[in-house]
Amino acid sequence: MHHKLGSAAVLSLACLGLAAGCSSSGSVAIPNNAASGAVPSAGGSAQGAAPTTAAAAGSFKPACPTAAQIGAAVGGTFPAPKVNSSAGSLLCNYNNPDSGANVVIIFASFPGGTPALLQGAIQSQAQAQKVNSVAVPGLGDAAYMFTQNDAGTNSSGVATTLLGVLVGSENFDITAEATPAQVEAVARLILGS
Repeated sequence: MHHKLGSAAVLSLACLGLAAGCSSSGSVAIPNNAASGAVPSAGGSAQGAAPTTAAAAGSFKPACPTAAQIGAAVGGTFPAPKVNSSAGSLLCNYNNPDSGANVVIIFASFPGGTPALLQGAIQSQAQAQKVNSVAVPGLGDAAYMFTQNDAGTNSSGVATTLLGVLVGSENFDITAEATPAQVEAVARLILGS
């Protein structure tokens, strides 16, 4: 089965790192290193919720969760992720061959990032999809998410949800054909909470 998440989601995620370079339509100029898996980082600022994990205390290490962990968080069975890494970034792509559901996680270093930048980048992408983003308290230093209105066009029949999280000088974005609660469960898995 073919999934719709593919390049549109990766462009959306890349746009988070290039907030200033994204247009209101959500298009983005992809830098030369994006083709090799390097994704520019995004950042954000404090949203009022204190960090609730050891990750916020400086022990956060970007790593792809196992396929079994992703399956438990979002439901279904996933093979091992396709992994691509380069200096300062790590991409983990999980594709359920039965439903076509896809989960993409991008970790990127972002020294000096602020929650305000993360909020602005996520809201910009949400507006391009004609939806609104919401803060997700208790995840890292700041977290924002939105769900697209694309369930009818996804082979899994589930709308695409995007969540961006800032943890210290690291940012990670999750884009998945999954409910907001399932995507939040993946973030909590990553953060170890």
